[in-house]
Amino acid sequence: MKQNLRLLSVGFFVLIVSVMFAMTALAGDEVKITGKIVAAPADPSGTLAPIAIECKDGQYALVNNVPGKKMVQFVGSDVKVTGVVKEVDGKKVMTAWVFERQGAKKKIPQPN
Repeated sequence: MKQNLRLLSVGFFVLIVSVMFAMTALAGDEVKITGKIVAAPADPSGTLAPIAIECKDGQYALVNNVPGKKMVQFVGSDVKVTGVVKEVDGKKVMTAWVFERQGAKKKIPQPN
C-alpha cells in the first residue's frame, strides 16, 4: 500500500512539473523594451490600455493590466518595460509585468 502511494505521489509530482514547463513555454520569453509612453486609440473590448510604448522597433500596445493602468498617468515619459510580447491581429501587444520610468527622481525618505 505504501509503495503504491509513493508511486502515485511521484507520478503526480512529475505531472505537475511537466505542466509548469509547458505553461512557461507557451507564455513566451521575457522581453525588456525601452521607449516613450504615448496615447493610443481606445480599444472597444477594453483588453488594451489607452497607451502604447513607442520605441525604435515600432509601437507596442499594452494589455490593460495593473502595470498598464498605472502607466497611463505617465504619458510622455521615457520608460523601461519588462513583460511578454505577442502578435495579435498584426499588432505587437505587450503584457507588462514591471515598468521603470527613466530619469525619474527616486524619493529618498527624509529623517524626521
